[in-house]
Amino acid sequence: MKKRIVSLLLVAAVSIVPLYASANSGFVEIVNGYVISKGLKLHDGPALRFGVTLDIPILEGLSGDIWVSKDLQRLSISESFANEIDLTLGYAGSFKGFGFDVGVAYFDVIKLFSLKGGDVLQPYFELNKTFKVNESHTLTPYFRSEILIPIGWDGSPNAGAHIFVGMKHDWKL
Repeated sequence: MKKRIVSLLLVAAVSIVPLYASANSGFVEIVNGYVISKGLKLHDGPALRFGVTLDIPILEGLSGDIWVSKDLQRLSISESFANEIDLTLGYAGSFKGFGFDVGVAYFDVIKLFSLKGGDVLQPYFELNKTFKVNESHTLTPYFRSEILIPIGWDGSPNAGAHIFVGMKHDWKL
């Protein structure tokens, strides 16, 4: 039942977003490995990655993100941790001088499109405050909480809440 609900939500999100969205940013890159937090190396070899962030104008601050990674050494989409599709739906705004970002991400990893064996649902919340250093530079300290919910596996040792504190910077050239 859980698989059906998640599948229906993903299909609905992916179907609705292109009808109302406009591309905000995108990228294409070739990388030579895949390292995630804590230095864990998931893949050692070339991979093609691309993604797009979409603004969804039905509500200011609503956005969607699609991120894809494909192992360039294997044709199969289900043999490598370099093969991944991430879908994110989020809402960002501000309140009393603080910025916030709240949303949910779904990470489809091997075996792709199976809703098992490593997929992750991840709600998140971020609170931040931007400080203008000068006309071309800002600093934004942030607090971010993410909850990793495994789908079809136990998620050990990474399941549960993850807390991040950091600093973002923006240079305008």
